Amino acid sequence: IEVLCAFCYEVYKNGIFGKNYILNRFFNIKRVLGMHRSIIVLKKGEMLMGNKKNRKDKLCKRKDGRYVFVALDHGMTMGSFGHLDDMENLIVSLDKAKVDAIIVHKGIMQKMLERGVSLENAEWIVHLSASTNISENCDAKKIVCSVREAIQLGATGVSVHVNVGTSGESDMLEQLGQVSYECNEWGIPLLCMIYDKSKNNVGKQLVRIATEFGADFVKVKYVENKFDEISNKYIPILFAGGEAEKNMDEYLEHIQTIVEKYGDGVCIGRNIIESEDPQKIAEKICEVVHKKSVCEEN
Repeated sequence: IEVLCAFCYEVYKNGIFGKNYILNRFFNIKRVLGMHRSIIVLKKGEMLMGNKKNRKDKLCKRKDGRYVFVALDHGMTMGSFGHLDDMENLIVSLDKAKVDAIIVHKGIMQKMLERGVSLENAEWIVHLSASTNISENCDAKKIVCSVREAIQLGATGVSVHVNVGTSGESDMLEQLGQVSYECNEWGIPLLCMIYDKSKNNVGKQLVRIATEFGADFVKVKYVENKFDEISNKYIPILFAGGEAEKNMDEYLEHIQTIVEKYGDGVCIGRNIIESEDPQKIAEKICEVVHKKSVCEEN
């Protein structure tokens, strides 16, 4: 109550400002009062008391334990291709398809908000890691956005990319540990995108690494016969979509098989970005992963 009163007084005294200004004022109040775990997030004109559990629940729209996340962070690494040329229409179409979350870098989310693009069905996840294919060491990811920045924008979750089996593995693991700590401090879910660049196909160990670091979700590449032994999953496993497939019917059947047997959902990018109709493909993927609950809703 003391925090809320001080916060409301600041808003009243200074008038109506942007959410970033108000949040920054609140962070100052929070430090003065010595509060460490409470955080206020402004979203769609509402003032909400945020915590990790509530945000995790928001990322599971149909409450069935299944997830369809769409990764649109490729523009940083690979430049503009496919439907990335028109991010506004792409994001709106994915929201209409009722995917659970859309993953973007902070700049794209900021620009979409400035243009009045809001998500009615999906949630925002801000990707914190970056590298470009211009570099000789594209596998070395660096953190380019803070958890606090993502929260200020109104993100429901954040994601971090880690490539094990590379020369930069230790640095990326260190970054993952720091982000995990900040996510617990601010109460926001963490998606760990982790890949094995050693070609040893250690699918099971990748899930374990993400779990040990405190991630709330893990995105991994499906490797045949490498997930059979995971009998006790502590976090949802989302399988990466991989490169764009030509036969979409076979691809959807593959998704259905691996999700039902080994995982909890998918985190797909290029197979939607490079498709002729992103909304249609996203709807089909949602139907497969959520066992046609989209059709039932309609």
